[in-house]
Amino acid sequence: MKKVIYLLLLVLVIGCKPDIEVIKEPNVYEKLGIKDYEQIIRHPVSLDSIMDSSQWSQIKFEENEFDFDTVYQGEVIKKSYKFTNSGSKPLYILDTRVSCGCTITEYDESAINPDETGAIEVEFDTKGKSGNQNKSIIVLSNSRPNEDRLFMKGFVKIKN
Repeated sequence: MKKVIYLLLLVLVIGCKPDIEVIKEPNVYEKLGIKDYEQIIRHPVSLDSIMDSSQWSQIKFEENEFDFDTVYQGEVIKKSYKFTNSGSKPLYILDTRVSCGCTITEYDESAINPDETGAIEVEFDTKGKSGNQNKSIIVLSNSRPNEDRLFMKGFVKIKN
């Protein structure tokens, strides 16, 4: 019994070595080269005043829903969701979140100045999919509101 306990302790001590290096992914602020969120996220409100919308960045998509109609299984659907910063402050796309691993996004992490345009590129891989498909993409930014949703929908046929 003592041998089993000593063996378990030995395994525990060896398995918990502190010399393992942890690789840290840079957060969005480090990627943008800023020190803290206050440089890009503005909350233009105080207790004694109403919200000052002149201090916002504002994202406005040309369209937020794309219907790819009917495609065959295995095709990759590509869509560019174009947007404009209709606010008065620089706009930053902070992150995107997709509804499944079959959908990927790509976007520029640099500032989009007022009245400038940008795009979020979306690819949906239909491999292994069939029937009606509804995919959503959540876009997080420093605009007000800071969360927008994009959609892709259509029908995937199985090849005969």
